[in-house]
Amino acid sequence: MGCAVKVLGACVYDVPGLVDTQILDDFWMNPTPPNAKELSDFIRLLVHASQVRGVFFGRADDASIIAGFAQRLTDSTF
Repeated sequence: MGCAVKVLGACVYDVPGLVDTQILDDFWMNPTPPNAKELSDFIRLLVHASQVRGVFFGRADDASIIAGFAQRLTDSTF
């Protein structure tokens, strides 16, 4: 969403350019939003490398979701 984020633990997106690296007091006073290009690139990487299209709420019984998941598991580029 383009909002400034301060990481207080370990996470996959703890990358300069994505998160604010200032000390916490400075973050609260003047938060730095993520670099738009780096954020877009990171989201694209997640979508293509580690995410499977599906549902979060509801049932995942749609045949296309299951077929997409099976394809991702057998895809040699995964």
